[in-house]
Amino acid sequence: MMTEVVTKDGTGIVARMDDLGRIVVPKPMRARLGLRERSQVLITGNDNTLTIRKFHPYNDFASHMESLEVSLEEISYSPDIPAEKVAELTGLVAQMREVIASIEE
Repeated sequence: MMTEVVTKDGTGIVARMDDLGRIVVPKPMRARLGLRERSQVLITGNDNTLTIRKFHPYNDFASHMESLEVSLEEISYSPDIPAEKVAELTGLVAQMREVIASIEE
């Protein structure tokens, strides 16, 4: 039986790990995240925190898009780079985000 607890990050579930290291993700959480049998998850950990996220191979690519958007924002103030070139690149990044979003659905 799992116990629900409220933390500063939201509501969580206290679960027990079995002798093989398995943890059951409760059905309502799986449904909310769209996880099905054989879905891939990304597990990361540091200090005393274990994070489990729905994995999609495009997740890392999306984070690179964010970095690119920040860089474009920064160079948009440069007098050396034409504004139309920055606008063109910004449009391409937006199109790439749309493609990624359609693949992830």
